[in-house]
Formats: sequence, structure tokens, C-alpha cells
Amino acid sequence: RRWQAAKASGIKQILCKVIEDDDDRARELTLVENIDRENLTPLEEAAEIAELVKLHKGDAVEVAARLGRSRHFVKSRLALSRLDLSIFENTDIVPELVPVACLELLAKAPIETQKKIVGDAYGGINDYEELRNAVVELSRKLGGGLFDAEDETLVPEAGACSNCHKRTGSDPDLFGNVAGLMKGDHC
Repeated sequence: RRWQAAKASGIKQILCKVIEDDDDRARELTLVENIDRENLTPLEEAAEIAELVKLHKGDAVEVAARLGRSRHFVKSRLALSRLDLSIFENTDIVPELVPVACLELLAKAPIETQKKIVGDAYGGINDYEELRNAVVELSRKLGGGLFDAEDETLVPEAGACSNCHKRTGSDPDLFGNVAGLMKGDHC
């Protein structure tokens, strides 16, 4: 791409490094280079990191090491990649203008909670504390209130909540910035 751009702009010579490798490695190098761009938005970064994690068969720790970033950063961006951007359609909210901490928190919530919060615009989508409170409260309401976290039959295909990877206490790399703020353990 750089060679083609240089050629199009009339540059006759460029410095380059030619690497012979397979398609997966070439894709990985492209993604890593793209992530290092200065003008990449957190949402674009999230999509690139999700692609890298897929290339590494779900190993976020390996991707963090390859990028020289923390596991928390990679897992947060991976969670952000699961944000359903269609929830912003028919609203005045521009996701790129929402603070990344708020987008990450929203992405960690179930899709029904995301839709409700954005649909109602809750006024606090740009305020982390207000958004956090809305997510917790709405998750409780939509989840039907209190339940036994050890109940294996609650969601039969998933098992007990106490073993769920989406529980804030289950993954300090992903939820470390949230779990301490929330009193208790939350979905």
C-alpha cells in the first residue's frame, strides 16, 4: 500500500522491508501496523484487536504480548468490539464522541440493557458514574431481580452464574476497572 501510494505521488524510491510469509502472518502484521496508527479510534482499534484475537485462536494474552499492551487493554478492546453499533441508529448519539470508558462499560452489558440505555439516552451516557449506575440498575430490572448465583438451572446451557466468565469477579483483566466500583459481583 505504501509503495502504491508513493508511486501515485511520483516518489521514485522508498525504503521497505520485504517479508515472505503466509497469509495469516501477513494479516497479523497488517493488523499490528494498523493498531499503531495515531488516528485510529477506539472502535476501529477494537475491531482490529478482535481480528488479531481470532487469528490467535482466542488467545488475548498472546495478542497483548505481541502488541506490547496490557491484558486489560486487549480484553477491554475485545469487549468493546462486541458493542452492537446498531443501538445508536435512530438516536442523536455519535458513538465516536462517547468517552471510551463509557463505550467499554456499555459493551459489557447485555444487548437488551445496551438498547434500553441508548434508546432512552439516559442522559448519562457520557458520564461514567451515571452510566454505571444505569447499567447495574437496568441489568437487575431486566434480569428479573435477585436470583441464586449457584443455581445450575437458571440458564441451563450456561450453568451457575458463579462460574460465568461474564461475571465481574471472574476476570480482573477485563473487569478490574469496574468490579471495585460496583459493590458485589455483577453480570
